[in-house]
Amino acid sequence: MNRFGLSRILVLTVAAVVAGCGGVGGPPARPVSSASPTAPGEARSSAASGSAAPAASAPASRTATLPVAAGWLAFSRYDTAIGDEGPSLGAWITRPDGTDARAVKLPTHVDDLGADWSRDGSRLLVDSYVAPGPGKVAVMNADGSGYALVVASRHDLDFNCSDWSPDEQSLICQGAGPDPADDGIYLLGIANGAVRRLTTSPVHFTEGSAGQCGGGENRARYSPDGSLVAFIRQRCGTGANPSADESAAIELMAPDGSHLRELVPQGRVRSHSGSQLSWSPDGSTIAFGSQEGDLFLVDVATGHVAPIDLPASIGHHFALGPEWSPDGKSLVFSMFLDSKGSTDLYTMRPDGTDLAEITDVPGCELWTRWAPPASP
Repeated sequence: MNRFGLSRILVLTVAAVVAGCGGVGGPPARPVSSASPTAPGEARSSAASGSAAPAASAPASRTATLPVAAGWLAFSRYDTAIGDEGPSLGAWITRPDGTDARAVKLPTHVDDLGADWSRDGSRLLVDSYVAPGPGKVAVMNADGSGYALVVASRHDLDFNCSDWSPDEQSLICQGAGPDPADDGIYLLGIANGAVRRLTTSPVHFTEGSAGQCGGGENRARYSPDGSLVAFIRQRCGTGANPSADESAAIELMAPDGSHLRELVPQGRVRSHSGSQLSWSPDGSTIAFGSQEGDLFLVDVATGHVAPIDLPASIGHHFALGPEWSPDGKSLVFSMFLDSKGSTDLYTMRPDGTDLAEITDVPGCELWTRWAPPASP
């Protein structure tokens, strides 16, 4: 699924996020030690309030050993144990150690909200959605001023944008409309709404007699030097419920859509909620998750895939949505622990060591982005 199931995105800035909400302090990151895991089973639902304010967290016993890079985290929170199918509790930002968490506030009601930092950390690409859609795209200055919708020149398409272009003049987006032939990756001009097609998706939304699947090409992100774009191609299954056997791959292409090639084959990449990819700051490696809840690193030059081994002491778990820190020394990701019954944010080194929990609230936290040191 896409970030909002079949829904969408919008853009705003760091200060808008910071200014529009009251800060809610939390404990600093804490190392994850031996849990007392229960037998692996279904995700248990957790109680959460109807507001976006986080519940009280357990006190930290000591600080994490992981060196924390500068720059804030942006993420989405849902009132469900795992996945984004439950009620949205909005987008949030927090310091990388989990302190000073605060909600992203918009001047209008939305049913779902997510956020992606600009390359310099001064703005956010924030996805908003109000049922029945479509979603909207907007931009805002870092001081909270200049909020403006980005109105696409093609009104027949719904855009779900996932990254800023290297010059920050355009957004790279999934485009979809009533005609499946229009499905693909597009560039959307921020100033004038100009639309430029980059790919023609061979996979599409599919509805079966017992369910539906949001197939297509999405979650596109530029490499740090802007020379490549990676995106996820979600292929629906063929059964009555096409989401039951759906799969995904990571594709690479040049910024103009040429030289398209498969980097990670179908079946090895997560396609359901929380699916995302992240480039290492040097552009050599992409982090991603699998359908089974494991995390991997793929070498961009060779295509070699290596697992990230988490400590066995944490018990039954499901990890997803890895994101590199700006200095390349750590990753932040979402993880459901059977012993806790919720999906929280964690940091670790790329080899799986120095695991530390940075949020501890009921519900599910997904779609994390790590801003450069200049933010907010």
